[in-house]
Amino acid sequence: MTATVHDELELKFAVGRTFAMPDLTGAGAVASVRSLPAQVLSAVYYDTVDRRLARSGITLRRRSGEAPSPAWTLKLPTGPEEATRSAGPRAARRSEVEAPGEGDTVPDVLVDLVTAHIRSYPLAQAAVVATRRDRWELQDADGQIVAELVGDDVSVMDGAQVRSRFSELELEARNASTEDLEAIAERLVEAGAVLSEPIPKAVRALGPSAAGQPDVVVPSCAPDDPAGLAVRAAIASDILRMLRHDPGTRLGNDESLHQLRVAVRRIRSDLRTFRTLLADEEVPALDRELQTLGRSLGEVRDIDVLLTRIKTVHADLRPALGPMLTDLRARRKEARQRLLGDLRSDQYAQLLERLVVLARDPMLTPVAAEPAAVALGSIARRAWRRLNKREGNVLRSAESANEALHEARIRTRRARFTIESVAAQLGDPDEVPARALVRALVELQDVLGRHQDTVVAVRETIAALNNHPADDALAYAAGRMAERELAAAREERQRLPRTWAAARSARPRGWNKKG
Repeated sequence: MTATVHDELELKFAVGRTFAMPDLTGAGAVASVRSLPAQVLSAVYYDTVDRRLARSGITLRRRSGEAPSPAWTLKLPTGPEEATRSAGPRAARRSEVEAPGEGDTVPDVLVDLVTAHIRSYPLAQAAVVATRRDRWELQDADGQIVAELVGDDVSVMDGAQVRSRFSELELEARNASTEDLEAIAERLVEAGAVLSEPIPKAVRALGPSAAGQPDVVVPSCAPDDPAGLAVRAAIASDILRMLRHDPGTRLGNDESLHQLRVAVRRIRSDLRTFRTLLADEEVPALDRELQTLGRSLGEVRDIDVLLTRIKTVHADLRPALGPMLTDLRARRKEARQRLLGDLRSDQYAQLLERLVVLARDPMLTPVAAEPAAVALGSIARRAWRRLNKREGNVLRSAESANEALHEARIRTRRARFTIESVAAQLGDPDEVPARALVRALVELQDVLGRHQDTVVAVRETIAALNNHPADDALAYAAGRMAERELAAAREERQRLPRTWAAARSARPRGWNKKG
């Protein structure tokens, strides 16, 4: 079954039943207002018995009353964006996924997209909402739709009885700038509407159980708090990233795939970073399963990086590189199918459940009772010293072997994640002034990453030549591509010694007295 996806940016307003719509012409780019026929809608919302979706800001519904037929809609929060914040603190940016379907069985495609949040729990009907909707199109001088405004009189049903009622306005951007939205919102507020939190109808319908905290909450941590609290905060932050980017990965979003892979790497880094503070015997098993998942994600992501590199750096060679691109796309398709198989497995759902439990209540060692500044500061210093000792000679030379540079890249990433996590949890106090070092390690990792990209690209050109030995056009293009990549590798190698020197200069005083 196919699904359609689009992003929405929406503002909600609470209004009384006697609210009168003001004249919105002249508000921002609005030149005219077109009234649309009213609708009578009925929506059935689905959730788990413990309201896992609603508590995460997710809604899943089947609604009738709109043409052409009843449709299923899943709304996923996409997190705070610059555009959202500039449109106002109460703006909500969400991805809306629609799928056709009759009856009361949730379409498989939507169940798949909420797997990370419901995990092993089944979905069931949770609330029924009836809505009378008035609608307006706000158009600019050219007749283009700037935004859509709806006024909803909502009845929360309990069988045939109305359990509660409320009224609200929803302003959804179409081609509106943030300034347009602000101007329209100001006009509505002047007329008596109250800009409100972007609480979905389902949450209001479900009541207090839906308004509780999500399964993963990142606690705040101060330097004097126990180190165990900082461990919880770090792990929860990275597991939350994993949950948020799982749906986009299933939908085929390249950036979501990248972020999910980063989340998996960071969680593995957490497990290593805090190994002296974690007493959970399951940690090694979690690490192994995350490593396997990371490989599946990496198979797809690495091909994505190479395809993007060919599209941007070698755009002029693409026609002749056709056979190579065809092979890469076929490999990516196979790798993505394997990844989706992993994400749809019972083992993956169980892994997520165990990670959520770990984020909420990790088993800790006595060391975790020490002040965070003491325990985590020591961990950060060890991470730097280990990197300097093991990889210093490799990183200060422009002539190190490719394999050695790849290993140095992995160790640099581990050190960066560790120091970054500590700095984030401690708010970078005087005892652990690591921000400058984190920035330097990011630059070092970027240099090593770009070098590794060239190594992979050259390796793939050789594979393409072996796979298509009789293709002269491909041979010429692959040779040109390899030549450019080798030149790019030399440039990155020349940057390496000074980038490493900058990292050493950025290390806090006393972190490596011998260095």
